[in-house]
Amino acid sequence: MARSKSSGRWLREHFSDDYVQRSKQDHYRSRAVYKLIELNEKDKLIRPGMRILELGAAPGGWT
Repeated sequence: MARSKSSGRWLREHFSDDYVQRSKQDHYRSRAVYKLIELNEKDKLIRPGMRILELGAAPGGWT
């Protein structure tokens, strides 16, 4: 099945996103890590030994 024009456009934009490219270079599975790092630098919510699961309900959304 062929992709729609809008999904093809989304894929191009997604893979050209700076944070997506950076996450690949830094060996992360998702660009969401940068949001978590920023949040932790501000509020110190994450401590050593904790496990974090970011479920990502929607692109650009918070769960």
